[in-house]
Amino acid sequence: MKQVTAPVEKYCQSKTVKVITRATVQYRDTLKESDIKEAISRKYPEAVVLIVSVDERGRPNAMPAGWSMFTSGDPPMLAVSIHPDRFSHELISRTSEFVVTFPGEDQASLVELCGSCTGAEVDKFDCFSIPTSPAIEVKPPLIEGSVACLECIVEVTCRTGDHTIFAGRIVRGHVSEKPTRRLYNLGGEGVDRFRPLKPREITGSSK
Repeated sequence: MKQVTAPVEKYCQSKTVKVITRATVQYRDTLKESDIKEAISRKYPEAVVLIVSVDERGRPNAMPAGWSMFTSGDPPMLAVSIHPDRFSHELISRTSEFVVTFPGEDQASLVELCGSCTGAEVDKFDCFSIPTSPAIEVKPPLIEGSVACLECIVEVTCRTGDHTIFAGRIVRGHVSEKPTRRLYNLGGEGVDRFRPLKPREITGSSK
């Protein structure tokens, strides 16, 4: 166990004066240099999303992704990072719109199935009987049973290394009427890696 003496700021409630003290903080482990890939692998658990897009005929496709993030609050924007080899990359590049879906706790198998094949060869929505409802402002549909769906229109595209970032302005939002837990990727292989992060924490619950 390593001991480190670090400055700790304390604020007096009755005064505006900031008092600096020193406290001893104990760390059970110390950092060591590692391979970059090993360090990155410690990112789990990681939030997983389904990115829905459509082809020129309006046929939808969905791919699971872990690399997504909000990039702006006003206007609300969300970015997804997709490899150019992915069919979804081709579709979003053509249509400039997509839907980001937060999968619910009962959709682990759906996430696994959508990542097991390419939409260029398989109609996933037909093959996997994915329930949908129409979006309001974009052509990609909403996936029923999800925690939330966000309709996005691409405003910025940026190539970063071997991936492309599509930053979309969120034009519409949808949430499940019944609170449900969101799925996370806990790492590893197979459908069991997709589980809720905290069993007792319900998205949308006030408790």
